[in-house]
Amino acid sequence: VTGLALLIVASIELKPTDGFQLPLYKPSAHVHRSVESSLQTSKQQQFSEYNKYSEEGRSGGTLSLPDYLITDSIDLPDDKRPTILEALSNPREALSTTVMAIGTSISFFNVVGIYDDTYLLLESCAITLGILSSLAHLLQIKTGYLISTNIRRGIVDDAAINLYAALYSFAVSWLALRTSKICPDLLTLKGADVLLASFSIGIFVYSLVAPVLTLLADSTSPLDDDDDDIQKGQLENGSKNDNTSGNIPYQLSQSMVSFSRTEESIKAISLDGTSRNFILPPLSDTELLRARGLLFIGILGCTFAPEALSFLLGGQDWWGRVTENYPSQQTQESSTALFALFATESSMIAHRVGKVGVAKYEVIVPVFAGVCAVLAVVPCVCSLHWLGDDISFFSFYRE
Repeated sequence: VTGLALLIVASIELKPTDGFQLPLYKPSAHVHRSVESSLQTSKQQQFSEYNKYSEEGRSGGTLSLPDYLITDSIDLPDDKRPTILEALSNPREALSTTVMAIGTSISFFNVVGIYDDTYLLLESCAITLGILSSLAHLLQIKTGYLISTNIRRGIVDDAAINLYAALYSFAVSWLALRTSKICPDLLTLKGADVLLASFSIGIFVYSLVAPVLTLLADSTSPLDDDDDDIQKGQLENGSKNDNTSGNIPYQLSQSMVSFSRTEESIKAISLDGTSRNFILPPLSDTELLRARGLLFIGILGCTFAPEALSFLLGGQDWWGRVTENYPSQQTQESSTALFALFATESSMIAHRVGKVGVAKYEVIVPVFAGVCAVLAVVPCVCSLHWLGDDISFFSFYRE
C-alpha cells in the first residue's frame, strides 16, 4: 500500500504550468490559479505587486526572495543552483544524513532477512536518532534556523510542516520502540500507553486532516468581495473581515501557522498588531501541488492510527497476546514504523533541497519516491517474505 501510494505521488506532474505563477493576492477577487493575460508582467514586477499588498498587511508579510517553496525553481539557471553537497553542508543535514545511513543499513538487513543482535542495535540507533531529529525540528522552529521567513497558508507554511515532521517523527519513533524487542519496561506501563498512544493517534490523524484543511481553506477567498475598503487593500482600524470568521477551514489553517510561528512573526503581519487578526496569502501553484502531495502522504500516515489505538485500549495485555501468537510481529511492526521514519526524513531533505533550488520539484519528487522505495517499500515487502509465517496482517488487532 505504501509503495502504491508513493508511486501515485511520483506520477503527479509537480510543476507550475507556465513557469513562474505566483497568484497576486488581490483582496477584492477570488483567487485564480493562473494570472490573467492583462497581468502578465515580469517576475520582478509580480513580486513587486505581491509585496505591495504585503506592505498593506494583506498577504502575510513581505515576500523574501527567493523562496522556491512558493514558486519552484523552474526558471533558475543550472549554473546558479547550489549543488546537493552545498545544500547538505550544515549541522541539520548532518543529522538527517546519519538517520538515512542507519536507515539504509536497516533496509539492507530486511532485504536479506537478517534479524540478529546487530539489527536490534541498528534499531535502537534509528529510534534514538528519530527522537533527536524530532527535537532538531522543534529547535529549528524556535530559532528560525533554515526556516523560511515567508508566512504561508496551513500545512505548506515552512514552520508548520517542520512542526508536523517533528511530531510525526516522534510518534513513529515511539511506535517503533513500543513494538520492538528492546522496549523498556517503563513504556509498557498502562499510563505510558494511554499518554503516548493518545498523542500519536492525534498526530497520525493530523497528517491527513492538515492538508485537507489547507486545500479547503484555499478553495474560496477569505475576503469579502463587496467591501470597498478591502478592494483598495485597506482595513480601517484593523477590523477583521466577516468572511474569515465563518470560514472554519481557513481559521484552522491560521491556527496551524500561528501555533508553528513565533508570536512576534505573526504580529508583524497582523492587521491590528495582535497575534490573532492576520490574513494568509492563497496557495501558489507550487504550494497547491505540494498540499495535494501531502494529502497522499497523510493517507499513509493514518495507517498507524489503528495500532496506536490498540495500545491505547489494550496496552501490554493486548500486545503480550499478539507476540505470543505471532512471534515475529515485534520485528515486523517495529521495522514498519522505522520505514515511516526514514520516509519522513527523506521527504524533509527533499523539502529543504527544493527550497534552496537544488533541483525542480519535477525532478525532486521522483527521486524522493525512488529513495522511499529503496528504504521503505522494497525492504517492507522483503520482510513480509522472511517473517510471513510468524506474523499477522490484520487479525492481530483482534487479539
